[in-house]
Amino acid sequence: MPVARGRQRGKRASSRPDWLIWVVAAAVTVVACVLMAVVVIPALTAEEEEAAVDPADAPFLYERHCGTCHGLEGQGNLGPELADGAVAAAYPDVDDQIQVITDGRDQMPPFDNALTDNEIRAIAEYTRGALGADQPAGSGSDSG
Repeated sequence: MPVARGRQRGKRASSRPDWLIWVVAAAVTVVACVLMAVVVIPALTAEEEEAAVDPADAPFLYERHCGTCHGLEGQGNLGPELADGAVAAAYPDVDDQIQVITDGRDQMPPFDNALTDNEIRAIAEYTRGALGADQPAGSGSDSG
């Protein structure tokens, strides 16, 4: 009988490493999945976000990120007026305006972490175009 016990112990001992291998393999798989979810998928999402912004989205982006301080129609509020060509007069070079939006200035917060470069450019172009210089004088504050 002592021989049988020895064989059973030997058999259990040899099955334990097999079990341990499966546990380690499962743990490695879980870690790999977590790394994919945390590192790879957000990187792919960031690349998609840097894709071109539809100009039709610019008014929504402006309203969401800028309208509270600069007025929904660019008439000014806590921040300065942007409509009626005011922003183009203050920043003749659009890249200077983009720098202010990106880095912030005085009481204006930076938007480099909230918006992509393309979204910032779309907002700058919107404030210079449809909201800014192309808008007839006085039309921004009469509607609301």
